[in-house]
Amino acid sequence: MTTLRPSPPQPMPPVDRCASKADFDALRRGRRAAGTSLWLRWAPDPTLARPRVAFAIAGRHGKAVDRNRLRRRLRAALAALGDRLEPGRYLVGPRSRAAGISYAMVRDDLEAMLAETASADTAGPTRRSSA
Repeated sequence: MTTLRPSPPQPMPPVDRCASKADFDALRRGRRAAGTSLWLRWAPDPTLARPRVAFAIAGRHGKAVDRNRLRRRLRAALAALGDRLEPGRYLVGPRSRAAGISYAMVRDDLEAMLAETASADTAGPTRRSSA
């Protein structure tokens, strides 16, 4: 007879998913950053317990297997960099030259853009011209 062992507790994910209309409305009004192969939109929100993340990967970035591979790499890199994510909402997507991007390149690009978000947050709000 086999005894069932309780499974070890699973660690809390470092990020949540953006899912509501309010999340995407906040992102629409948010700030932008562009890396070598990725782009990022973020909306700081100190009221959130954890950062919320969404991915925007269009069909032009390859077949489903390629898009899903990129999504998994993005998710893994964000989990590894989770302690650097400030509370807020983040939308990440590939630029046109992102085909076949490696995990190391994804991580490096995200690190650079997150450093940009941190410096932009300390610099204060940005103003858009009304022209």
